[in-house]
Amino acid sequence: ERVRVRSFKRWERENGKLENPIAEQRRYIEVERRVAHKYREIFALDPNKLTIGYVGRLVPEKFNLDGETIKECIKRGADVLIGGLIQKTDSRSEEIARRLSLLQKTLLKEKIAGDGNFIFIGSFDRDVRQAILAALDIIVLYSAQSTEASGFTEVPASICGALVLAPPYIDGE
Repeated sequence: ERVRVRSFKRWERENGKLENPIAEQRRYIEVERRVAHKYREIFALDPNKLTIGYVGRLVPEKFNLDGETIKECIKRGADVLIGGLIQKTDSRSEEIARRLSLLQKTLLKEKIAGDGNFIFIGSFDRDVRQAILAALDIIVLYSAQSTEASGFTEVPASICGALVLAPPYIDGE
């Protein structure tokens, strides 16, 4: 919310005062909400539910969400959307994709009223990546501390309005 307010104030400085800044800010938030809803509908997700997800390569140093965490989110009513690019040169990547595909099938069979949805997309292009980012409320970037494997996803996720959850590593550690 603070980022929205700062960007709105910067826009106001550059473009002059608005006659009714509160109405303009509400309009901006409404447009942002409609865009997120549009992208959630593309993936058949409920636009009124919390959508948590990940976009990136499916390699152990970047993707560490386990099946139990995903199940817990689903059981609590959140939708989970994972766009994971399979790295063909790494057999571990293919194994992660296989486990996510199996989890998707299992959760679909076990689904009861009130549960969220789990969608795994194992191959996608740049447009789908942008649609996934726009559909997320929260993006989880749980990279290994020994790598800087999430930096290129943090910025686009923030631009799309998603809250970025990343490990609490202090710079230089």
